[in-house]
Amino acid sequence: ADGQKYLCPGTDNILFTDTSISTDTTLEYQWDFGNGVTSIFKDPGTFYRNNGTYTITQIVQVPAPFGCTDTVTREVTVKGPRGNFMTDLMGDTICRSEFVTFTLIDTADLETFFWSFGDGDSLKGISPISHQYNFVPTSGQTVAKLIMSNIDGSCEITRDTIIDIYEVKADFLRNDGIDTALCFTPYPLANLSKDADSWSWDFGNGTSSTNEVPGIINYASPGTYQVQLSIKNISLGCTDTIVKEVILHPIPDISILGDTLCEGDVASINILNSNAFWNYSWETFPVVAISSNTDPNITSQPLITTEFYASVVDTNLCSNKDSATIYVINPLNLNDFDTIIVVGDSIDLPVYVNAGLYDFTWTGTEGLSCLDCSPPRVQPFEKVSYNLILTDKIGCFTYDVDFVIDIYPETFVKLPTSFTPNNDHVNDLIYVQGWGIKELVEYKIFNRWGEIVFETSKLEEGWDGTYKGEEQNNDVYVYKVRVLTWKNEEKALEGYINLIR
Repeated sequence: ADGQKYLCPGTDNILFTDTSISTDTTLEYQWDFGNGVTSIFKDPGTFYRNNGTYTITQIVQVPAPFGCTDTVTREVTVKGPRGNFMTDLMGDTICRSEFVTFTLIDTADLETFFWSFGDGDSLKGISPISHQYNFVPTSGQTVAKLIMSNIDGSCEITRDTIIDIYEVKADFLRNDGIDTALCFTPYPLANLSKDADSWSWDFGNGTSSTNEVPGIINYASPGTYQVQLSIKNISLGCTDTIVKEVILHPIPDISILGDTLCEGDVASINILNSNAFWNYSWETFPVVAISSNTDPNITSQPLITTEFYASVVDTNLCSNKDSATIYVINPLNLNDFDTIIVVGDSIDLPVYVNAGLYDFTWTGTEGLSCLDCSPPRVQPFEKVSYNLILTDKIGCFTYDVDFVIDIYPETFVKLPTSFTPNNDHVNDLIYVQGWGIKELVEYKIFNRWGEIVFETSKLEEGWDGTYKGEEQNNDVYVYKVRVLTWKNEEKALEGYINLIR
């Protein structure tokens, strides 16, 4: 320590060198360093932890039998900076992004100081100072230090403290991580947050949620939305917030204009409000030739009614599709019609067309179920005649046809002679049959003892061979039938039927 005005406390190991002169090489030593530490080594060392002036005593002795001794003393001054610091930590742990305030205390002989916050940042000569910790060390701990120097800078003293940092990190995944932008569709969000037990979502469209997993978000319209997630660890009070952008591109608009044309004409099929920067593709059913597969406006000459389908992909790779029908008016196989039906029956006049494409002009309309449908139905009770002028709406073809319906006026009533109600769905029921029947007045079946085992007044009902829920035996049964004809005349019929199982 020769040449040094004073020593630094605490950190320097002070070494002493014996310079005693003696012809005896077996000297014994006793050292007292004045700090409560002694030694018997020739060249010892010691620490001085506190400022002050210390008296060092060295006793050198020649071993017995001579026992000669000599003593020397010397003073050493220990002088260095003193001080410490405190923080405003209320507990053992802070949250990431939280501030800690450091304050110097109990200083003396302090010329300069600086802080090393343990996160790579440092600052000189300011107290108190608030420092924000925006990182989380792997171990969850870091060491903050105060480094102090004395007046002439010869001594440097360090004080430190451990700071525990806890991370609550907000994060979420957009669209399964594929892309932030989507064509307009329900948008998936996934929570990637760390160490939270409270979640608050703002989806940027006026809706919110406190669910951990938000799932699929149904936005009302395309656009750009700022989605915010705020999280919290309730026990520690740590919070974090993140905002990410969600982009929903609009679906491209596509609308096809259809047409109606005569067989052999060329159709023009157009996409309304087409865009020169978008890509179009066409398909047809049934397959017909078209002028282009990629132009928004095409031509074709379909021979029958055909559906045209168009798809579009815009510059955002969003797609849409539409279809339109080209109605082709083909010649009809429409001829005069003459037939006879039993009185009371109804019949369809053979006019089978797409009614919306034609104009109907009838001469003689009585009894027609409609005047502009296909086919009309009639139920005449006497001979009738109709004339139809049929023209398609764009004037391709015109038809002039006559319909004559004659009436067979007789009424006929009949029952089978036997039936087999064995649930094989063949001949299981026995009905009143015939034609020209306006109303079934009575239909009764009797067993051999005269009991009525079945009766109805509905033509669509038949006997299934049971009575009061019980299957009847194989036997001969008597029936009685009365019907009303379309002339309002009553007819009766009696006979026998055989029940065979």
